[in-house]
Amino acid sequence: MTKLVSDNRINWDEHLSILLFSYIIAYKITTWYTPYQLVYGLHPLMPTKYIMLVAGGNENYNILVKILSNIITKLEKFQEVKM
Repeated sequence: MTKLVSDNRINWDEHLSILLFSYIIAYKITTWYTPYQLVYGLHPLMPTKYIMLVAGGNENYNILVKILSNIITKLEKFQEVKM
């Protein structure tokens, strides 16, 4: 966080979301899983994966829609089990 914040250290709160995201997708040595995997039961899709699929054209766009639909279905099932 020190490297992200300005010298006067007044903008530290602007970087919390980046740091939190970095933390939840990082593998932990004690569990060999990421916190994201432990909570949601699947690997997080990084934004670059979406960009690459969308940049590939209509065929890749359809693949992206299928992937995202599948993830949404899994998350909905997970939420039902959790409740």
